[in-house]
Amino acid sequence: MKKITSLSLFFVAVACFGSNQHDQAKQVPKGHALIMLPTIQCDTCVETIKSAVEKVQGVQSVSVDLKKKMAHVNFDSTKTSREKIEKAIAAAGYDANKTKRDEKAYAKLPMCCKSPSK
Repeated sequence: MKKITSLSLFFVAVACFGSNQHDQAKQVPKGHALIMLPTIQCDTCVETIKSAVEKVQGVQSVSVDLKKKMAHVNFDSTKTSREKIEKAIAAAGYDANKTKRDEKAYAKLPMCCKSPSK
């Protein structure tokens, strides 16, 4: 009876340890970026930025808040970085934190997306 109990405990321990290792292998290194978007003006801007960010390999989710002029981006930190995400936003024609927009892309934006002061 002792052998059966000991053997059962051994298999339970192995199953738990093996399962834990498998779960750890599935975990994706998470990154999060808070990106200030001082030049966004409207819902079209929001959709343009979301589309640009979603194309960056490794991005898992993006939400853009027009009123707060910011984006929250969750990403796989082994595939991308905050800097790459900021560059994608800038390439779409918008400032992203300290990364300045691409002026050619900005010129192609609809009038509603352009800052009145620029």
